[in-house]
Amino acid sequence: RAGRKVAVCEQMEAPSKGKTRVRREVVRVITPGTLTDTQYLDGAANNFLLALHRSGTGATRALGAALVDVSTGEFWVGEAPGDGAALLEAALLRQPAESLVAREAEPALAGHLAALGLPVTSGEPSWFALRPARERLAAHFRARSLDSLGVGDMGAGIQAAGAALAYVQETQGDSLGHLTRLQRLAPGDALMLDPTAVATLELFERAQDRSPRGSLLSRLDRTSTPMGARTLRQWLLRPLLDIEAISRRQDAVEAL
Repeated sequence: RAGRKVAVCEQMEAPSKGKTRVRREVVRVITPGTLTDTQYLDGAANNFLLALHRSGTGATRALGAALVDVSTGEFWVGEAPGDGAALLEAALLRQPAESLVAREAEPALAGHLAALGLPVTSGEPSWFALRPARERLAAHFRARSLDSLGVGDMGAGIQAAGAALAYVQETQGDSLGHLTRLQRLAPGDALMLDPTAVATLELFERAQDRSPRGSLLSRLDRTSTPMGARTLRQWLLRPLLDIEAISRRQDAVEAL
């Protein structure tokens, strides 16, 4: 909660007679955006790591964003042309616990995130390189190409997602088998809500006292599991635009 990281060390050898020191190694690093211990997490909300990357110049300039929740296995990736203000706003509405940007490459973006009170981690520039990012994602998801994952047309988005995956691999080791699906965060497939709309509509808290009691979420939430509560929260943040998709969702809810 303080925005700090914790290194977990383990003893790697048995102590021997007369030996005062034994070898220890860092086996895991826990960060605000990679926390998985349910004792410290709000079961009704995601704990996202947000990775951001800008690529290109002029007409080819784009912003890539990736959201990863190591505790649930959710992995979202999106890309928008220009400054990508709408995409950034949509990502920040998920209230990420930590952000990741390339070291020394994104000073303005890092400063903006820090001003919002969001812990900022400076990642290795090599994590954001396009070709290694593509290869890293394809290897993890065991895909021959990223086209099969629905994100093959992206550039900056792939760089952000590849960096996010590199970071969680660096901090979590090999315990990422539950990251099995890559979802597209596309502004066009849902109504984009800004912070003012979320606050005015009192989706998650009342305006007068910022209490969750009396919010739309509190009125609708009859879920039985933390996963269900998180899903409902994401639905409220991304209202569907397609009538058929809305009908399918309503039918699924009524079937419960």
